[in-house]
Amino acid sequence: MTIHELSLMGDERAICAINRAAEYLGLAVANLINTFNPQLIVLGGDLIDVNDYYLNGTIENAKKYALPDLYESCTIKRADTKGDAIIKGATVLVLDNLFDNI
Repeated sequence: MTIHELSLMGDERAICAINRAAEYLGLAVANLINTFNPQLIVLGGDLIDVNDYYLNGTIENAKKYALPDLYESCTIKRADTKGDAIIKGATVLVLDNLFDNI
């Protein structure tokens, strides 16, 4: 069983693990916001793709730790990769490397 499935069944350890991971990822996102002041942050991954609780917890923690004005000027969205994030990421790396060498 996956942590997502366990959390949906109400498993306290799974929910605690998701909460903790959301806090750490939210803190990392807040650090990105505070350091680089981006207009958009796109989050993706297996758990982000399927678990709204994890995504929402991450966003709440980013808001908690980011500077308010910078947070308000940034949009945080879920990536629309439909499970192909690894393939798409590898493709971008190949294309980036190809065009860097031109």
